[in-house]
Amino acid sequence: MHANQFVMQRSALAGVQAVAARSARTFARHTHEQFGIGVLRLGGQASHSGRGQVEAGPGQVITVNPGEVHDGAPIGGERAWQMLYLDPAVVAEAVDGLPAGAGFEFEHPVLDAPALAADLLALYAQVTAAAAEPLACDTLLLRVLARAGRQGARAPRPGAPAAI
Repeated sequence: MHANQFVMQRSALAGVQAVAARSARTFARHTHEQFGIGVLRLGGQASHSGRGQVEAGPGQVITVNPGEVHDGAPIGGERAWQMLYLDPAVVAEAVDGLPAGAGFEFEHPVLDAPALAADLLALYAQVTAAAAEPLACDTLLLRVLARAGRQGARAPRPGAPAAI
């Protein structure tokens, strides 16, 4: 992927958008109507959200809740990421029955969670595959949401520098 490129990929799951990006651009404060969850693949990013000011580095998971005001700026040049934007109805259906199901939200804007990042990248690959497997998509989506919910994922230690 080249610098300053945003690619919306076809998603096998209705209500899920897949976006791969590489950019040195700074994004002003904005919101999304969906949940966003992705993995920073290259470089670093500083952002402010309703959950605080954070920095993320390669391999870390970044999240945003619907309607949450946030921004994003590169740290030291360009950064690359892969994001999935999930309609709230998709999340509600997927987490129905999970302990964190009712009122689900991402608690931390940055997560240092290698297993979650691996599952998220596997989900991204599966939903964008030419021959996506519906059961694999559903299973991975549920695993990602279970890990990323309030239980099972951890934020970087307060004051700890991002792994950039």
